[in-house]
Amino acid sequence: TNSEHDSRGEAAGGTAVEDAGAPGDSTVEGPVDGALPETFVPAPQFQLAVGETTTVELSGENALLVVRRGEETLLALPPDAFRLGTVSEMDPSLNYNPYRLTDAAGGGHQKPTDLVWVNSLGLSAIEETEAGWQTTIAFEDGRESPLELSIEGERLRLEWVPPNGLPCPYRQIRVVGDNEEGLYGMGGVLDHVNHRGQTRALNIEFADLESGYNERHIPVPLLLGTTGWGWFVESYRPGVFEIAVESSTVSSATFGFANALEEKLVFHLFTAAHPLDLTAHYYDITGYPGSVAPWALGPWIWRDEVSGQEKVVEDLETIRSLDLPTTGYWIDRPYATDVNSFDFKAEWYPDPQGMIDLAHSLGFEMALWHTPYVDPEGSLTGALFQEATENGYFAPQLMTALGKWGPPLDLSNPDAVTWWQEKLAVYQKMGITGYKLDFAEEVIPGLFGARLPALFHDGSDEFTMHRRYAILYHETYRPLIPEDGGFLLCRAGSYGDQVNGCIMWPGDIDATLAKHGEVRIDREGKDYISVGGLPAAIVAGSSLGVSGFPLFASDTGGYLHAPPTKECFTRWAEHTAFSPAMQVGTNTNDLPWEFGKEKEYDETLIERYRVLAEAHLRLHPYLWSAWQEVAKSGRAIQRPLGFAHPELNSHPDDIYMLGEDLLVAPVIEPGATGREVLLPSEDWVHWWTGKRNSGGIIQQDSPLGQPPVWIRAGVPLPLLPEGIETLLPTTEPDTVTSAKDVSGLTIWITPGPPAVRTLFDGSELEQAPTENGFTFRWKPGSVFTGPIQLEWREEGAALAGVSEADGTALPENTSGSPGSWSVGPHGPRIFMSGEETVLHLMPSNP
Repeated sequence: TNSEHDSRGEAAGGTAVEDAGAPGDSTVEGPVDGALPETFVPAPQFQLAVGETTTVELSGENALLVVRRGEETLLALPPDAFRLGTVSEMDPSLNYNPYRLTDAAGGGHQKPTDLVWVNSLGLSAIEETEAGWQTTIAFEDGRESPLELSIEGERLRLEWVPPNGLPCPYRQIRVVGDNEEGLYGMGGVLDHVNHRGQTRALNIEFADLESGYNERHIPVPLLLGTTGWGWFVESYRPGVFEIAVESSTVSSATFGFANALEEKLVFHLFTAAHPLDLTAHYYDITGYPGSVAPWALGPWIWRDEVSGQEKVVEDLETIRSLDLPTTGYWIDRPYATDVNSFDFKAEWYPDPQGMIDLAHSLGFEMALWHTPYVDPEGSLTGALFQEATENGYFAPQLMTALGKWGPPLDLSNPDAVTWWQEKLAVYQKMGITGYKLDFAEEVIPGLFGARLPALFHDGSDEFTMHRRYAILYHETYRPLIPEDGGFLLCRAGSYGDQVNGCIMWPGDIDATLAKHGEVRIDREGKDYISVGGLPAAIVAGSSLGVSGFPLFASDTGGYLHAPPTKECFTRWAEHTAFSPAMQVGTNTNDLPWEFGKEKEYDETLIERYRVLAEAHLRLHPYLWSAWQEVAKSGRAIQRPLGFAHPELNSHPDDIYMLGEDLLVAPVIEPGATGREVLLPSEDWVHWWTGKRNSGGIIQQDSPLGQPPVWIRAGVPLPLLPEGIETLLPTTEPDTVTSAKDVSGLTIWITPGPPAVRTLFDGSELEQAPTENGFTFRWKPGSVFTGPIQLEWREEGAALAGVSEADGTALPENTSGSPGSWSVGPHGPRIFMSGEETVLHLMPSNP
């Protein structure tokens, strides 16, 4: 192949290769059971060019398919990569959920007694087609199965067509990779960001946790290797990944087809020079994240079971009187007369429009908790339920035993969606700009191996609607929020749902510092197996970030077993302050000024929270620029350390990068006042003390309220000025300070390697070392036009002088007037008007 041809390569991308050699022995290890039979004639080895750097070879001696980037072998499909799970006869009462076949599932469920696995042997033919190529998989029972290949941009798409003969309710694909690399992706999990050795169900399943199930709210069939390969299986059907379980090199994905035996199984393979760039390939297939409003990234505050309008107004006024940076407030249930009666209960909310108008005047957006149900027992919703029933707005066949307020609306029915959106419009007209979308996970493949049949308007059944329903749910609400995206906080999802602009939260996790699966003792002295608290939230955010859901916000403080301790709440706020989005509240309403069982007003707790909430809001230029970058590069905002820095060969669950240049290592151990941290091999400056650290393992002190956070040395960090309380306009400027009234920017700088940063508004920041100091260049954009304050935030930093590009020295004074510098409480400060400027900073201790 050569680069003068299109991405499909020379002569449509395929070239026969003579004696190209088998993949390296170090890569292709796995379940290869003996040689091929003498009667089997394998196809000649065949090479495809996938993009500029990736090649795929088919039909080698030791593998069906080998993926290479340059000269490096990344991934292979061994001769028995394709497996058929066959039965003599289909049982319509079984759901054929493949998770139930794994050791992780345990016993107590039905599964086929006549199941026989049939392995592939090799590829016996390769032919060019209009769409790409087709080869034939030969199986050990004599059957053949077509495999269709095509190149889409930089990715290889494969469609496995099932063979004729005995029914095959299960199909499995195996891949072979490096035996030590980290394996990431898979959506929302609570235990470990590296999935090596883990069995990951793609469905809600029973589990030995207090909740009774596995908390797989947001599964994504996407596996990413830190050597630079990605594997995405495009199916909503029941499935399970067993990741380096049977051996250190082999991972498998198994899907159940029950009543869809003829359906193709589609999967994609792709590579990237850095693992962070793999997610862009996934977005190219499934869609890039939809928009959210700038103010949606928080901080937000909410109450569970709000007592009424008086309490909401009190909260709004308290937040502003305490100067707690906050951009939004949502009201959790109950607030309506019934669940989803599309009103505010009059005796609780005598003037809801006045309440919403007050919130807007104080610089808040307002959101509501919501679900896709119509309570059949409600005084108002009873009539709505009858109307929906008569019009066929519920699925014609769906088990309802799991529904708390009746069956979910059939959101595959366009008429039902229109009816629901017309009801929601009353809130839209009042100024509600967001929703916390809860529940809607009752559609499951079955129980104990048996089906729970469901049928929807569009012909879908429980097998695909288990994961698709959440997407339809979020699509229904999307038009009811502002065009810039508003605020959708969502509990469940699956691949492709990111296009709806969802901010995900991990469901109801513990208001503790417990790890997922840890045995704990509740307040009554009873043992329980925890779904996890703060450590689980950190894992979920990091895993989702690289799995296509870059915006994540757990309940700061947790939910189950609330109230949290002050330590737990503070440590949790330390994490969410340095995360993509921040929302604060528990199911016992532990707010910073009204905390714990006694609803204590604790000045120390309030001040710690204020500092952390301000840090999050001040980071908005950095975070919003990172969010905008997702649409360009696909790179996650919250990134597990081992995925962002694979050269470390370490995969901690509780250390992550926030964007390109912040490293966050939350303290998660009870009673700890510090922790051990692994830093990549460059210089880092501590957020709170300004101390410079080089790469390696360090021990970092971390008093409550000061989480271990570092800034990559040399990279200018853009921040909003101190004192900003909201990103939204306000009609009460004497009460609340809005970023809308400020065009300035604070930029933290430290010497280091040359670095350039471009903000979302086009502003440019550049730092570069010189022989006797370093330079800083500023070019304003459309939002940040000045004044600009530079702060050299580093321990011991001192300046001998500052000069402009022409050598003119800036005077040192304390007035803060543009074109001068002084020494502030945290180090040297330089004041600029905002015009395009180049400054030379000369340290007094270079």
